[in-house]
Amino acid sequence: MPTENEAPSTSSSDSVHLLVLVHGMWGHTGHLAQMARAVKEERPEFHVLLAKANEEDSTYDGIDWGGERVAKEIVDEISHLRSEGKVVRQFSMTGYSLGGLVSRYVAGVLFQRGFFSPDSPDYMIPVNFLTIATPHLGLIKYDTLLSSITHKLGPRFLSRTGEQFYCVDKWGKTGRPILDIMSDPSMIFYQALTAFKVVKVYANAIRDLTVPYVTAAIETEDPFAEYETNGIELKFQPNYYPVIASYILPPTPPLKPKTKILSISWLERRKQNSTPASSISGESTLSSLPSSEDQDEKPVFHKAGRLPPFLNYPFPINLLIYAAIPILFPTVLSLALIRFTRASRASKERITLLERDDIETKSEHQSLAQVLTNLERQVEETVADFIVEDPSSIVPKVKASAHPILTPLQRTICARLNAIPQLKKEIAFITGVANTHSGIISRHEMWDKHGYGLNVLRHWAGSLVVSEV
Repeated sequence: MPTENEAPSTSSSDSVHLLVLVHGMWGHTGHLAQMARAVKEERPEFHVLLAKANEEDSTYDGIDWGGERVAKEIVDEISHLRSEGKVVRQFSMTGYSLGGLVSRYVAGVLFQRGFFSPDSPDYMIPVNFLTIATPHLGLIKYDTLLSSITHKLGPRFLSRTGEQFYCVDKWGKTGRPILDIMSDPSMIFYQALTAFKVVKVYANAIRDLTVPYVTAAIETEDPFAEYETNGIELKFQPNYYPVIASYILPPTPPLKPKTKILSISWLERRKQNSTPASSISGESTLSSLPSSEDQDEKPVFHKAGRLPPFLNYPFPINLLIYAAIPILFPTVLSLALIRFTRASRASKERITLLERDDIETKSEHQSLAQVLTNLERQVEETVADFIVEDPSSIVPKVKASAHPILTPLQRTICARLNAIPQLKKEIAFITGVANTHSGIISRHEMWDKHGYGLNVLRHWAGSLVVSEV
């Protein structure tokens, strides 16, 4: 018989590899339906948990409180499986968008509670940690008016999460942004990441207006920012288009041939650019994707519509929509601001109650922020003061509007995360939609009308590793 501190022996049929999927901002489990389906079809050996403890408006409450909720949900699921005679031997996570940051926090919580320690009775092998379109460096600023506005309003209208997205928060007693803390090699969040056998990030190469390439791929430069003119050459993963296998960026852009107006070549180019994306690719099925024989050819450039997919209608309805834009836009914008303001206010009220309850609680399962705060009271404050960067020294180098403007802190975070030995990166080159953020996980058919996101998910599911127990 097993001792009190020894896990009971189980047969292979009772051993579970738990895979947790975590959605993004304003999300719910329905957003991850295609991800769960891909795992079921490609890798049925995984037990999938769709985290639902942090849905909808709860995502305003911050990476930390969202992470605490999801961590509790995982512990409850482990207990439930144990009650059925099953034992979680292997553990994996995948987070989409904000869910990737929440997952990194959750990994730190589980690490701190001993779930990744071989000496613990709750030990489970950390195997796969993956993120998809996650802002690891925070949300990035560009030299555009819209970017300037969002950086001013985002922290105000998105409550605690918005402050953390833009790195203007002060987490715990450190006075440092949580993304800084979570990338610090001396902290448990970073140490938890290095415990996983596989650490991989998926990023959109182009047209991710929500989480651009540099922050999702943990890079400081964007080779795809001017892909239409810089002569970049792409090769794709066999059978997994549009996942990039490799790319070559020439040192100087190729010369663009001059075309006379109203010439035959000019008319042909105008005709090609005006061809609707739907007529190029046919139906949204995987059979319409380029075959493995075409992987070394130039990518299929599907033209994105001027309006979101749900507003793309044929003539004459499209004319009515265009005519109504001067009325619709300010109305929708006003309603959105009211919605954000109310949700942010409600979030701050929830956070106040959560923090008060966390300080008063005497249980062993205090939030990780409170645990670390208690530890910091026993350590000199000078360490944190030494690490904190002087905001006055942040003088971003202004580039063309297509290229990101990173702060020194974001560059530091990038360097730290890239130092993780097992970190790998997969880049998806999705065309045909105005914003590829939803399309990369095929969140809805209208955002993935060419089926490219389904192929990305097939690649993701197929890359999941099962460790030997």
